[in-house]
Amino acid sequence: MRKVILLLFIFCLSCDGDPIFSNLDKSDIIIVFKATYSSNNPRNWWGGAEPAVSALVDDSATHSTPKALPDKVLIDVAEVRVNNDRFSIKRFFRNAEMNDSHELFSGKGVTVPTSDLFPDVNYKKVKVFFRKLIYNNSLYYDDSWEYIGETEEKFANDKIPGYDTIHRLKYIQSDYDEEEDDAENIVYPFVIELPLPFRYKVGTKTVIEIRVNFKNNVKYYEYADSDEEYYYGYYSIADSFVNVKEGDFFIGGNMQGGVYIYEPDKTFTIKGTAPAERYVVAILKDDDIKNYSGTTAIPPLATWCEDGTFVLENVQAGREYKFYYSTNTPNSNAGVVEGFSGEKIVNFDMDQVDNEYNLQL
Repeated sequence: MRKVILLLFIFCLSCDGDPIFSNLDKSDIIIVFKATYSSNNPRNWWGGAEPAVSALVDDSATHSTPKALPDKVLIDVAEVRVNNDRFSIKRFFRNAEMNDSHELFSGKGVTVPTSDLFPDVNYKKVKVFFRKLIYNNSLYYDDSWEYIGETEEKFANDKIPGYDTIHRLKYIQSDYDEEEDDAENIVYPFVIELPLPFRYKVGTKTVIEIRVNFKNNVKYYEYADSDEEYYYGYYSIADSFVNVKEGDFFIGGNMQGGVYIYEPDKTFTIKGTAPAERYVVAILKDDDIKNYSGTTAIPPLATWCEDGTFVLENVQAGREYKFYYSTNTPNSNAGVVEGFSGEKIVNFDMDQVDNEYNLQL
């Protein structure tokens, strides 16, 4: 009996959010979750220079100022679905240092346990079910906006510094389908449309890379509820698309997401040149770059071009791509790509696999 209990205990242990025996899952599909705009080589944290604390304060926060920038974030995901198929139901989380080296923010990403999908089905959307999104260095105040202390949230059996902002990220979509129960809540789940339908081929190793931009995309807000005597300031997703006004409880509509699907044994790397301090992106020829200009949609392939040279990794061979660079340098803490230029169309055959391709934009 003791041996059984011990084995169950070991099986349930986790290391930074992953079950020890998760590698026992047998699937041809791998989910990689990244908290960046870029698919590789993301922009440095805060654009490489830590900003003043006041630089992150939203114009809706008029009574308080944070004492420090957030330096930790807890991202907790309950499950991931494609269409409505539940193919990743093992919860994963990361209580991450907000810096350039953590796997969530470095471009490496976190691998999520999965099971296989159904073949010959047109999958059109990915749904990420978030449980919590907690940024630290959020603050409590009294009814005169005098500082009391840091907020805390319960996580597992502990209390951790921070404020869970996930319930505030709800917003009503203007075009939601009333027949879908989850359609009016874009965060639980967060719905990401695929650029083109995806059909799973049995026995084919496939990576589904999901990116939700939590890096360089943060602002500080405040909320007062005089009835409940709650007065606090907290960090959350920047309001780059839907403006947050003073007193707003819900601050949704601002999460940026994208999905890139590829077969890892049929990829290659592109190296090239482009204007400095711009994003270089690639989309399929049948896609439209307007879908990614000033919108919450993230291009399938993207990299930051800091000094005029760039690298795009995991480019799928056998496809025709359109390449662009962003026409503006996004703000370092809440950047929106407002447009793209320099279109170049290239068709890559299977001979390109494992090679490098040079591209000048």
